[in-house]
Amino acid sequence: MDKPVFILIHGYSSSNIWWKYKDVNKNSLDKINFYNKLKKIGDIYEHTLNFFNIEYYYTIDDIKERKRMEIIYNKYKPHTENIDFSIKDLSYKNICKNIHNNVIELYGQNRKYILVCHSYGSLIGLLYSKKYKKECLFNILIDNPPYYLKLFTQMFNSKYTKKDKKIIDEYLYNNKQLQIMLDKIKNKKSDENVNKEIDMIYNLISYNDWFERIKHYNPVFPIYTVIFRATYPKTQDKEKIKYNKWSLTEHKIIKKNNSSDTFEYIEMENAEHYIWYNQKYSDDIIDKIKELIKIYI
Repeated sequence: MDKPVFILIHGYSSSNIWWKYKDVNKNSLDKINFYNKLKKIGDIYEHTLNFFNIEYYYTIDDIKERKRMEIIYNKYKPHTENIDFSIKDLSYKNICKNIHNNVIELYGQNRKYILVCHSYGSLIGLLYSKKYKKECLFNILIDNPPYYLKLFTQMFNSKYTKKDKKIIDEYLYNNKQLQIMLDKIKNKKSDENVNKEIDMIYNLISYNDWFERIKHYNPVFPIYTVIFRATYPKTQDKEKIKYNKWSLTEHKIIKKNNSSDTFEYIEMENAEHYIWYNQKYSDDIIDKIKELIKIYI
């Protein structure tokens, strides 16, 4: 039997290079082995969410950091100049369709897929495994947004005022206006600051993201799903305390709606959001994938 294909979907404003490197605030990135270890056990398709390439045009105020990031961008290219996208490209459903078309073109009709998704990408991966269930073996979700409907709804309603929603709705249903902003960003002069336009587009992406989370929410996982969750015991940080509470609620809801033989919830204490940056946790994720491959293939 053919090796499985890993579909990697990166997180919000992120890039595929972070599967292979980590940033330690130097002029170069540190190479990590997570990606190469995956590659030894399967083929890899890395999906790029090119609307996050707007990061390429962002102006960093701190001059020292700006110069450092110019070196990083020239060498590693975490984002590119390509910001050719439209409103419909933000749709989870269309992202899944695009991924599916790409992997079928690359690997044909008879391969089996494993979703390895980080953060924002995890909820896209869940929808993908629902739409193309017969082709997928299992999901690996790494520090996804805590997954329950009440939280999504509360955050959506608290994050955006009526005025915000009205402004963003104009862009959700007015692709022409979005393209005008994108053209301004693409054609900016070297010393021009278009952060205001970039922030407006990020508001659109974020607004659409919360909307899609609510629209496609389903507490029952479509296939076997493993969640690797960063937790923070004994923390005094208010944001981390809040995150711990969300994670605890998430776990209870998942247990209520899924049988114990259809998911695993693995806590990784004091992990970074990019959990695989920690070598031990990276190896734990790889070992779990190998274990599940033996079961599902």
